[in-house]
Amino acid sequence: MRAIIASDNQTTSTKLRHALVQLGYECLIADVLEVNDAALRLEAMDRQPDLVLIVLPDDEERCLQQLKRVSESTPARIIAIGPGNDPQHILAVVHAGADDYLVENQDLYEQLSSFLSRLTAKRETAAKCGRLTIVASAGGGCGASVIAGNLAVLIAKERGTCALLDYDPRTGDQASLFNLKPRHTMAELCRNIDGCDQKMLKQSLTEHDSGVLLLAGPQRIADSGCLTAEGLRKVTRIARSVMADVVVDVGSVADGGDLDLLQTADRVLLVFRGDFPGLRRTKTVLEFWDDAPIGRHVIQLVANSCGQSKQLPIAKVQSALRREVLLSLPDDRQGLNLSVDSGNPIVLDAPKSAFSRAMLELGALAALLSESGKPVRAKARSAARSLLSKLTMLTRGVTEPIAARAAR
Repeated sequence: MRAIIASDNQTTSTKLRHALVQLGYECLIADVLEVNDAALRLEAMDRQPDLVLIVLPDDEERCLQQLKRVSESTPARIIAIGPGNDPQHILAVVHAGADDYLVENQDLYEQLSSFLSRLTAKRETAAKCGRLTIVASAGGGCGASVIAGNLAVLIAKERGTCALLDYDPRTGDQASLFNLKPRHTMAELCRNIDGCDQKMLKQSLTEHDSGVLLLAGPQRIADSGCLTAEGLRKVTRIARSVMADVVVDVGSVADGGDLDLLQTADRVLLVFRGDFPGLRRTKTVLEFWDDAPIGRHVIQLVANSCGQSKQLPIAKVQSALRREVLLSLPDDRQGLNLSVDSGNPIVLDAPKSAFSRAMLELGALAALLSESGKPVRAKARSAARSLLSKLTMLTRGVTEPIAARAAR
């Protein structure tokens, strides 16, 4: 495994390099970079490191700026090294992208060894449970449920199967979007949450021809009160113990959402619309999550219904949110209306449509996520697009006439 050190302090960088070598990492003298050059050098590397250690400059503003740039330039785990006398400074450093913080004037070898032990234990634990993708909406009407369902189809076609859990408390739509008539719902599991186990969950799933296994949301408004935070978290844990991939549709998170559930996710896709109310709600949610212990790198933004007349360009949207938008999904009302009304996900119903091709890219980007959980940056998207032909071959479906469905 390879490590890079970004430091302007030769004494500290030498101590760190010796500690890394003792712990089994490859770290040559040439792998010690100046802090100002680190981000550009990392972006240009063909072989990305597994670990980046950045010795923070004394100037706090420059410190946070450089740390953010480094965090955005690499998928590697990042360890910051600095003084340990200011808890607020340490918190700001973690919010800027550091995965851990070492105190410069204490035993660096011991601290580094402790971090790597925790990282190894975390990876072993993660390997025992399925990957969790949470799809959330910054506000009603963003199309998050459609995106969650189609993403689950792409994952199922690529990996054999995928669990789709509908946690939207407002009478979940996933059963209708897949034209399924589930015998059991999430509300029933929550009513019997103390006795819920793997067997009960499996019996509650409804299989779709695509390989998606759906746990339907409440089908009546009166049942929505049964969905408790404790119940959702327990069902998610059980689903991850039996499924390699789990997609959860949580609906709107205008109030911040269930933070405990969000913290367990490998990635959180926050879906929003690029109009002023949509941006305002999105910014509010992101600010709330920034103050909570949710890894910034876990959250990925997806803009929906893009390309409408007079709509803000994506560059201005990113500037307003101060975040990179992972993907922009086009406004494809005709294709989506036909798909929703027929109960056939659009990646199956119209695989060559503009929306489906964008969803294919989202699926490919999701597949490229590294073990570290870092987001896929723009430079990786060319690799994602190379997967599109493979994914396209996997998305074949037959549209069911709307009239025939309505007659049943």
